[in-house]
Amino acid sequence: MNKKRKTQKLDIEALSDAAECLKALAHPHRLQIVQLLLSGKQYSVNEIAEHCELTQPTTSDHLRLMHRCGFLQSKRSGRTVYYEVGEPHWRRSWTAFNDGSAKKICTDTSKHRHIQIIRLGIAF
Repeated sequence: MNKKRKTQKLDIEALSDAAECLKALAHPHRLQIVQLLLSGKQYSVNEIAEHCELTQPTTSDHLRLMHRCGFLQSKRSGRTVYYEVGEPHWRRSWTAFNDGSAKKICTDTSKHRHIQIIRLGIAF
């Protein structure tokens, strides 16, 4: 007996917003910032800029974009703003990118690719 799988129709506007936020990570400097912040420590804009060898205004722009999409959290102490990763599951996802698992998934043409993505803990 065949059971029909019920699929939920996703709102195209919500998907569009999600795509824009994912684009926020599609930049080498932003990924470098995320990698730094995944160390678990909070960093100021100037510390991030120095570590990533970027100017302070450029770093601020990258941080603002990722903060607006919810990837980062910020805390103010006086005139200094400190940033940290906003989602705890990012550590597991980042590990997958660093160890080559993500590349394997992106090049995998099997019908089971969606299952592999779920195993990585990447949720959209």
